[in-house]
Amino acid sequence: DASPLENHHVSAAYKLAISDPSLNFSTPLSKQDESILRASCIELVLATDMKKHFSIVSCFQVALKCSDLSHLACTPEVHSKWVDKLTEEFFLQGDMEAAEGLPISPLMDRSKRQGMSKSQVGFFEICALPLFTALATLIPGAKPMLDNVRANYSQWHNLNAL
Repeated sequence: DASPLENHHVSAAYKLAISDPSLNFSTPLSKQDESILRASCIELVLATDMKKHFSIVSCFQVALKCSDLSHLACTPEVHSKWVDKLTEEFFLQGDMEAAEGLPISPLMDRSKRQGMSKSQVGFFEICALPLFTALATLIPGAKPMLDNVRANYSQWHNLNAL
């Protein structure tokens, strides 16, 4: 009863491939690879069911947002380099605001450098951890990314505990 049209399509495609050796694209594969390919094909065809549209789109949106914040899921060493570059970018904006006589935006003031590390803890707690947890729930293969996010969060949390 689940996705009947899509199940019919994938079933018909495999019946056709089996009935004509010239159409059977899985012939040169090992049984294990053929099984993996079959499961992937079924999953892809079932994903076309419009009933699943919004859950699939939400998964895509979560993945897109995680890619935008991907430095959070890098190793702590790589993440630290990204944070240094982002911090400098923020401070340059603050410098330009100060030069124009404008109030300096939050996190952009060089004289308040300590505020950056405190804001990181909040950013991880409010945005990063829930976002990457959602991604790892939707896509279990993304768990190593979540593990790195947690490691980076711990570094920031420990830095602020000093």
